[in-house]
This record gives sequence, C-alpha cells and structure tokens, in this order.
Amino acid sequence: FGHMNLFDAVCHSFGTISTGGFSTKQQNIAYYHSPYIEYVIIFFMILSGVNFFHYYYIYKRKFNKIVGNEELKYYFLALLFFSALVMLVQIDFSHITTDALEQKWRESFFAVTSLMTTTGMVTVNYMLWKPITWMIFLVIMIIGASAGSTSGGVKFVRIIISAKACYYEFKKLIHPTAIIPVRYNKHILREDTLTRVLVFVLLYLVIYAIGIIILAASGMGFMESVGGMISCLGNVGPGLGMVGPTGNFSHIPEFSKWFLTLVMLAGRLELYTVLMLFTPAFWRK
Repeated sequence: FGHMNLFDAVCHSFGTISTGGFSTKQQNIAYYHSPYIEYVIIFFMILSGVNFFHYYYIYKRKFNKIVGNEELKYYFLALLFFSALVMLVQIDFSHITTDALEQKWRESFFAVTSLMTTTGMVTVNYMLWKPITWMIFLVIMIIGASAGSTSGGVKFVRIIISAKACYYEFKKLIHPTAIIPVRYNKHILREDTLTRVLVFVLLYLVIYAIGIIILAASGMGFMESVGGMISCLGNVGPGLGMVGPTGNFSHIPEFSKWFLTLVMLAGRLELYTVLMLFTPAFWRK
C-alpha cells in the first residue's frame, strides 16, 4: 500500500521481522521518502522486539500474562521515553510547526526503535544531530529489546533485574537485618539466577570496554571504536562516526574486521557459547 514494489516489500519485511536491517537500497528506508512506509516499519520493528511467547499467550488467550509482564511494560515505556527525549533535543522551539513536529517525532521514533530493537534501519543521518543524542543511542543499543525476540543487546529483562538488585542492595544497607528478595513478575528470583544475570551484564560491559581498546589500538578512531564495538556486540548495524548510519565498515583495518566478526558471533550467541571455547576446562571435559 506504500507503493513499494513487491521485491523490496518482501526484502524489507524479512529485514524488519528478523531485526536484520538489510535494505535493497543504499540509502536504506530514507530512499522512499514515505512517512507511511516508515510508520509501518516502526510498527513491525516494535512487534519484533517483543518476546515471541506473548504471541503464544495471545493465541491461548492468556492476556493476564501479557498485561502483568514487567519486561513488556518497561520496553514500551523506554521506547516512548527515549523517542520523546530525542525529539525534544532536536526541536527548535522558536520555529516550530505542526508538520515539523510530526517529522521530528517520526525521525526520533524510527531511530530509537531501530536501534533499540537492533534492526539498524535508518531514515536520517543521526550523526548530524546533537552529540547528546549519540549518548542516548549508545545506551539503547546496549539495552536492546526483549528476551525471546530476534533483537540483540543485553535485553530488558536483565536490565530490570540488575536495577532491582542494585535498589534492594541499598535498602539492605539501610535495614541490615531485613530480608528483601528480588522479585520479577511477582516471583522471587533465586540467588543463582540473580548471580547469572549480574555476571552477564558485567561481562558484557567488560568485553565492550576491552573491545574499544583493541579497536583503538588497531587504528580505528575513538568514535568509530566506541560505536563499532557496541554496534557489533549488540548486532545493531550502524554505529557512530564513519561507521554510522550513512557509513560502513569497508574502510576499517583488516584486523578490526576479523575482530568485529568474532564480536558479532559472540554477541549473537550471547557471549557464553563463544567464550566457552576459550576456557581450558571446556577442552579438558
């Protein structure tokens, strides 16, 4: 209905639902200059960032499991919050019109949704936006979308549990004798589950930091090292600087390409599967 030909429609549908982000056009979605197409892709990127079990619950009419799900709630709230924040940063309130407001909202909403779901499709060159938006984008690229979806990143469930663990730790300092368990979706989390989540988040951030140092040492610029590492570790697509939304990784050193290839594999398999291969205990077993 958006006047995209059938071949492009099929390819962009596959790229959207898989949160893969590949386009048949060099300019990506910006090629079409179509608000309709952008909103359609936004809608399906959001659906693709949702835990696919929710669609099973819809089929089984278990709507209580959807309404009460914390990850889904914070996922939608984060999408709206970061989109509004990016839009407010971009608005020139001295020259604002209804059309300009809608355009800024659409551009911000598309960019945030694309990066948070790690789809990586683009409609604008956000490197021309204010630097504060780059920091926001790095944060949402690290977070990712929901567990059980096709997106990459740390995933919202781990972020929520980690935030709750930190909050309850402060409460325990205030009330040393209190027993304050960490709850998720009204269930008390076991200590081993909590430990695995916290270890994963810490490991993710440590690998991110080490990767930036390795890329910078290989000859990449600081901005490209930061954006490229988090983009490849989260399987996002675009990064910052020369590897940003209108750039690519073709010009980076060969060592960096090999390294980021390994990083993409590790990020897609959620670290442990790949890193296990480098542990002596695994080979002894």
